[in-house]
Amino acid sequence: FTTKFGETFGMVTCADLIYSHPALDLVRLGVKNFVMPLAWSSEMAQMQALAYAQGWSLANKVNLVFANHRTSKESGSGILVSGTPVSQFYHPANHAAPVQVGEVSGSAT
Repeated sequence: FTTKFGETFGMVTCADLIYSHPALDLVRLGVKNFVMPLAWSSEMAQMQALAYAQGWSLANKVNLVFANHRTSKESGSGILVSGTPVSQFYHPANHAAPVQVGEVSGSAT
């Protein structure tokens, strides 16, 4: 989708990042900004939301805004610019988490 301010975003959901379709298809089409709701458990080391999202953002040189489901076993939300955290939050619990806000100037490089 393209915003009123002219930026195009790709939306991927949950485990879409670990597959070529649709996430990498959008990267190949030139999309540089992504939003992603997810519900990843923090139990498996290779599926830690913050680390995986950061690596994906860095490897693909894109901006990624992601929000994980909040339970005692799931957490990890943030805003990444080419893998660099602008804002992030991790605290497994069943209570509310702060809204993530960060400045993303220009496109990912």
